[in-house]
Amino acid sequence: MTAPFVVFGLPRSRTKWLSVFLSYGPWVCCHDSLLGLSNIEGLVKLLSAPNTGLSETAMAFAAPVIRKLFPEVRFVVVRRRDLEDVRTSMEAVGLHYPDGLLEQMAVHLDAVSALPGTLTVSFEDLRDEDACRSVFEHCLGLPWNRGWWEALADQNIQIDMPARIAACEVALPRVNTFAADIAAMMSPVTIQEEDWFAFAPDGLPLGRRHYEEVRRDDDDDIDLNIPLIEGMAQTGLLQIVTARAGGKLVGYLVFTLSPSLVSRLEMEAVQSPFFVLPEWRGWTGLALHRESIRLLKEKGVSRLTLRSGVRGVGSRQDALFRRIGAQPDGRMWTLKIGEE
Repeated sequence: MTAPFVVFGLPRSRTKWLSVFLSYGPWVCCHDSLLGLSNIEGLVKLLSAPNTGLSETAMAFAAPVIRKLFPEVRFVVVRRRDLEDVRTSMEAVGLHYPDGLLEQMAVHLDAVSALPGTLTVSFEDLRDEDACRSVFEHCLGLPWNRGWWEALADQNIQIDMPARIAACEVALPRVNTFAADIAAMMSPVTIQEEDWFAFAPDGLPLGRRHYEEVRRDDDDDIDLNIPLIEGMAQTGLLQIVTARAGGKLVGYLVFTLSPSLVSRLEMEAVQSPFFVLPEWRGWTGLALHRESIRLLKEKGVSRLTLRSGVRGVGSRQDALFRRIGAQPDGRMWTLKIGEE
């Protein structure tokens, strides 16, 4: 059993103790690691590590996306029957939650409890061997070790709350960004054409991400010819089709248009940048191409030039091109002839 597991609980619900208890054998269970993430890619990297589990406080809102990315993940929910006990316990260490926040966290926990395969236990039951054994076997898939439980059962393992409060304040911008990514992952993807000036505020940062994925050590830094791009956009020689999820830009496909050199009656289009964030790869690239082709036909384009690159995951585009009916037509080569 190597699929990851995640324990979700409210504050003061023994999530730190569980991270120690479930770090057994080959398994490592991290505590509140989601606080350090700022995007979905970090989550994928974290949970893709072998024999990895998480014990998380107040992060149950991320569960649907974790299940989407890792269908075999195992969830545990630790419930506390009385939220006032949680509130009082937190206030004793100087942490005051806004009205309704704990209740909102509890709603997220209820939603995770309702997911198939989730094991739900109460905070109070974690004092008993049977509940701890259920959590141990559910998460680790290993034979029960009573001696391990006995060695930890009476230990009061807690975090440094003042330090955690300070860390949470520092992490808040990252958590907000991560939460926005979570919301985007659960939103439907829309495919649409955008003009350059609407695309640029989101497209330029995503283009930097694209460049960093495919660049080589000897590549010069990217230096877009913005005046030319703006001129082409204003004269109808640039088509940009985007994929957005919950408003977040997750992919784009750009074509440049021009009259044909071999036919006065034809317009041609050449594929330029094409990129989809890893978490949205799959059908999104196909959808971008199908919508781009539909729009190009409406603009009178009769021939496309498509390029499958050799960097990043560009080689996978061959299968995509075949699916939309394209045929191989020789090879494209690059030769730098400028000064070294």
